[in-house]
Amino acid sequence: MEKVQEPHVAPAPPAEPPIVSRGPRILGGKLIVGGQRIFLRTIVSFGDTPEGRLRAQRNFPTLTLAQVEKAFAYWQGHPEVLD
Repeated sequence: MEKVQEPHVAPAPPAEPPIVSRGPRILGGKLIVGGQRIFLRTIVSFGDTPEGRLRAQRNFPTLTLAQVEKAFAYWQGHPEVLD
């Protein structure tokens, strides 16, 4: 009996970690951005404008502008998290 060869399937790329997360042992369980010790509240405090987002990224150069944008998008979809 001839063995049927399975088609090669490339593995899925690793899942991107969530941009906003919280852990009970990290900064008291507050929401953080990019897996770093940067509060979501701090990023949002720069203002929901293109200039505010750029200022946030400049103040936290370990975050990319794309990560800052995603943090704002998360906050816009979940405004209650900062109440």
